[in-house]
Amino acid sequence: MALAALRVYEVRVRILSPTIITRRRTENGFLGPLDYIPAQTLRGAVVSSLFMEGLMDRNRMRAEEEVPTVFSSPAYPVIGGARTYPAHPFAMECKVCAEKGEATLVGELDPTKLEDSLAEQRDLELVPVECGSGHRALKPLHPNKFLVLEGGKFSAPKERRGGARAEGGGRASAEKSHSVSVAISRGRAAGIKGMLYHYEFLMPGKEFWATLVLPAELSIPGNGLQLMIGRGVSRGFGRARMHVVGEVTSSFSGTVKVLYALSPTLGASDGNSTYPSTIELRDVARRFGLEAERTVRVSRAYGRTVWVSAGWSMVRGEPRPRVLCRAQGSLLVLEEQVEGEASKALSLLRYTGTVTELNGRKVFGFNHLVPLGCM
Repeated sequence: MALAALRVYEVRVRILSPTIITRRRTENGFLGPLDYIPAQTLRGAVVSSLFMEGLMDRNRMRAEEEVPTVFSSPAYPVIGGARTYPAHPFAMECKVCAEKGEATLVGELDPTKLEDSLAEQRDLELVPVECGSGHRALKPLHPNKFLVLEGGKFSAPKERRGGARAEGGGRASAEKSHSVSVAISRGRAAGIKGMLYHYEFLMPGKEFWATLVLPAELSIPGNGLQLMIGRGVSRGFGRARMHVVGEVTSSFSGTVKVLYALSPTLGASDGNSTYPSTIELRDVARRFGLEAERTVRVSRAYGRTVWVSAGWSMVRGEPRPRVLCRAQGSLLVLEEQVEGEASKALSLLRYTGTVTELNGRKVFGFNHLVPLGCM
């Protein structure tokens, strides 16, 4: 698909009703809500909404299951008016300074210096031992907390600078709440003993940012797109509104040595690798009208391993598999630096990620990779 046929938009998603985006399902309900909206969840919500609005027919929606033309990045919180990003593995917080209400961030916060150190295998120098005040009570921020980019460097969101508490709590995350419900007997119209269900959810009013790739024949209406996100949508959970901030143009042409994972990473189709050892640029290049047949090799990765749900297939009516990944915010070091047309194609993975086949089913929302030097 040529570049003229694909458009990339930056979008905002505002939560309108309590939203259940859960890490796991237990016997008694949905617990451990995520602080962000996974790419596969947001993409599925957009495709479903385009179908419900009559902007996509049923055949086109079914085709998206195998030959995707709609892509979404993960959606991360907007805090203090700024876009946030998952913390990388070398960013830490001083717990002592946080208790005193002082600046808490420790570690290399300049993406360019971070890239050079990793490319030169000086990774041990990046592991902080103590903060500027000599405290050694450091806490990793990766991958569950968020940072903003200001002046080309990572920094704490405004609500957390100087140890200040974020809105609704002590961390830069979307505000959460908890509810307990009881199953009702249809025959007796009364509660059923022992059938309590617990829900943890994101509160309304929170805003997230993401990028959305659409073919030219599809567009988001001017008044926005109503979305249904996560669990319990038939009971009023998960109502959200998406609107377009603007169209994104990419003109990156620099040198790539290290990739930042905007989403969880996934490797081989057998599901045994947590990050891709090789990245084929052919597919992403063709989607955007570029010529890049190169295979990029990854030498090593830094970041936590996590189990991630690959989402739900609306067409098949069944869950996609859970997979072991490297968490969002991880860093992938390339065997050789990439330049020219190949670096342009590599930089476009931040918008589309890769399409991976697992057990005969295609999964989306993984390997949204950004050249660290162009954050």
